[in-house]
This record gives sequence, structure tokens and C-alpha cells, in this order.
Amino acid sequence: MFIDWLTLRISLHHFERCLFDRFMQYAGRLVRIDSSGKVVYEKIVFDVEKLRSDSPGLFWQIASDGSRSLLVIAGSPANVINNFSNNVFGSCDVRYCSQLMIGYASRCLDIPLPLDLSMWECRRVDVTANYYLPGAGTADLAISQLLFSESARKRSSSPANGGKSVYWGGGSTRSKGKAYLKGEHARYLARYGKAFFSDSNDLSALDHVIRFEHTRGSAFFRDLESGKFLSDESKFHCDSMKWYEFLSVERCEKLFLDYFSQLVSNVEFSDMNHNSIISLLITKTGCSESVARSAFNMLRNIREDGFDVVKSYMSHATFYRYMKILRDSGITESDIRSVKIIPFRKVKIDLLNPVRSWDELRAIHAESFRKVA
Repeated sequence: MFIDWLTLRISLHHFERCLFDRFMQYAGRLVRIDSSGKVVYEKIVFDVEKLRSDSPGLFWQIASDGSRSLLVIAGSPANVINNFSNNVFGSCDVRYCSQLMIGYASRCLDIPLPLDLSMWECRRVDVTANYYLPGAGTADLAISQLLFSESARKRSSSPANGGKSVYWGGGSTRSKGKAYLKGEHARYLARYGKAFFSDSNDLSALDHVIRFEHTRGSAFFRDLESGKFLSDESKFHCDSMKWYEFLSVERCEKLFLDYFSQLVSNVEFSDMNHNSIISLLITKTGCSESVARSAFNMLRNIREDGFDVVKSYMSHATFYRYMKILRDSGITESDIRSVKIIPFRKVKIDLLNPVRSWDELRAIHAESFRKVA
């Protein structure tokens, strides 16, 4: 896994008056700088967080939070690491990625920016992972099944840019996710000069890759700064709420895995066999047989009558008790709500084992072809 986007900001009161005045000339504008340090464009913009994670180059703007003027920088550390050729792989070390971005911004702006991360605030981080799926069309099948899956809190959609994509929680400023075909996306970026690949075999390998991105946005970082943890983050213990200490490599990976584990499960089901599922519920959760049968009956009723109908006639406490039993057993919300068991179960995406480098991807791809031969 690696960090594919960072949005950082620093108060302008840290700078001398002459630099402050220079920055304020750009108040309310977004400036994009390419790999050579030249300004590609500048325009009026209201929210730098609307930028796509595949946007090349470094973006910066002068913004305000109501009480302070701020320098905001944003971009893909993976792009900087790869000299802006592509963002397929990178680093998950948030300190390294942040200082890399700050250093690059400093060179481009020709202004000494402090590398001390305690002076900076983070407002967005994207943790990304690539998964190789052997077999022609397997990645396409997987993304197609995700497109038609539904979740109680995360609904999927598909835009036309750069191939099929699935979004969950797209409007959230706290936590959201995305999955897409990296091969189609890489070809799309290369076609418009936004990415470069020296070997056509690399694009062939990427045709087998499905990519998952998990974004933590401004609301998450405000909660982190205030010490408010009202959801899954409460399980984390950290003596310091400084974002660059909290977001260790291990925590970045855990945030990613916790988010996608309910959407992409390694549990497989060949059918809705009554006894095997009841046995699974008992084994995984330790509930009694009668409770397991009741949870199974609720699952079956959802399949017959629909999620919302069943929810409407059951008591709130009982409904969510059985939902928790089903989820703790590895049955995802998309499994619960779908009309049939999703073939995606048989793809066997192991979230714990993403492809971590070009060398690993090329080796896996070559081995896959040898097995076919």
C-alpha cells in the first residue's frame, strides 16, 4: 500500500511579511505546477479537495479557514517519487511523503518552506493498493460485480472517465472509497499525456490490476485534532494526536483494511445452503444455534422481501444485532443486499497481499502467463 494523495496546509503567519504579501496575490486562486516547475495554469477555485487523485503535478492555493490565511499544497507523492511518469506505486510513510511534497513545493515556488511537520496541518490522505487478478477479463468481471453491489451506507456509481469505477461514500469529507480498473485508467492517462510507461508489457500487466483507494478527509483530521473518536478510530491508541505521528504505516494500512473489509471479503459462498451458513455463524461469532437460525432467517427474508422492508417490521435492536452477527461472520453488506451471491467471492482478492512494486507486478504477470502456457 502507498499514499497517492496528500493535502497539507500551513498558516501564513509563519512567513515574513514580504512572503506573506507575495502569497496573498494568489488568494482565491489555484495554481498548477508541472514537473519542470512551470506554471501550467491558474484559476479561481473554491475547494482544492475536489481535485482527482490522478491529477498530475503540484497544486497550491491561498485559502482561509475564517480566522487565518493558509498556504495549501496538494498532489500525489507517488507521482513525485516516480518523477511524474506515473503513480502506480509509491510509499506509505506519511512523514517521508509529506516532506517530499513540501520540498518539491519549496523548489517550485522558490520559497523556503519549513520541513517541520508540526507547523503543517493535513486535510486529506489517500491510501491506495493494487491487486493483481490472473486470467483474461477477471479484473473486469470483479469491477462489474462491484458496480451492481449495494450497501446500506455506501452506494456505488460509475463515471465515464478512465474506465469503470466504483465509489462508496462519495460525498463524505470523513471517509470514502473507490475501486477501478488500473489498466484502463493508465491507458486513459497515457493517451492524454498525464502518465508515461516505457514498456508496453507494463500496461498489459496493469490490465489485470484492480485498484482500491481509501480517502480520509478534512472531517477526519478535525476529529483527530480535537481528540474526538466516535467510530472505528476509537480502537486506536495514540499518546499524540499529531497527524504525522498517528498516521504510521501500520495505521494507514489498518484504516484501508477496515474500510474495505466489509466490501471485499475473502469469505466464499457457493450457494445459500441452510446448514453450512448456520454453522458458519455459530463458529465465527459463538452465538447459540437458535440465534444463528434467526439471523439466517432474517438474511433469507431480506433476499425475498428486500432490505428496507425487513428493517421496517423488525425491532431496531434485533435487526442490528442480527446484522452484526452476519457481518462478524464475514458476510458483507453487499452480500446481504444482493439478489444473488456475488461471483466476486470467487476472485479471491486478498486485501492483505497487494502488489507492492513494479518488480513484483512484472514477476507475477510473467508467472501467470507461464501457467497459462
